[in-house]
Amino acid sequence: MEIVDFAKDMWDVPLSVLALSGSECTYFASSAWWAGGIEPTSDWEPKSTDTSKLASDKLMNPGPTKAAASADHFVKYAASSSLATVREVAWSDNTAGGAELGDVIAYDWNDGADGVVDHVAVVTGFADGGYPTVTQHSASRLDRGWSWDIDGGNWIEYTMPGAKVYLVHLN
Repeated sequence: MEIVDFAKDMWDVPLSVLALSGSECTYFASSAWWAGGIEPTSDWEPKSTDTSKLASDKLMNPGPTKAAASADHFVKYAASSSLATVREVAWSDNTAGGAELGDVIAYDWNDGADGVVDHVAVVTGFADGGYPTVTQHSASRLDRGWSWDIDGGNWIEYTMPGAKVYLVHLN
């Protein structure tokens, strides 16, 4: 199954008990990449028993690693493993830095961009002019505009002042 197919088929289906903790966005993105044929590793996998790598020993053991279930760990892992390149994107860039299908958009928006990525979403389409749309969990959304805050009814840069955004581009 391709990354985009998985994301669009599973956008509103809970994938794990991670949904109970509100951290399912990253496990969703990881699952989409695995479904697209990217092989898990011991640092980024759905069923680790290594307690030093587990996302949460309270939820599941075996369970997903931090890199598979935590937005900040996922982005750092993707860059350090050379799985993807990560670069900051300007909110005014309607292409999200040249995003392609299957890439991930990462958001640092809690506490006015504190240096910790808080949320990720998978690029699943394009609107007019090449504007990427993303599909995500936590909250479940299908093909929302990558820079649009549905709940706030405005652009993310205005509803979450100081927020930063990054393109996680698959290599």
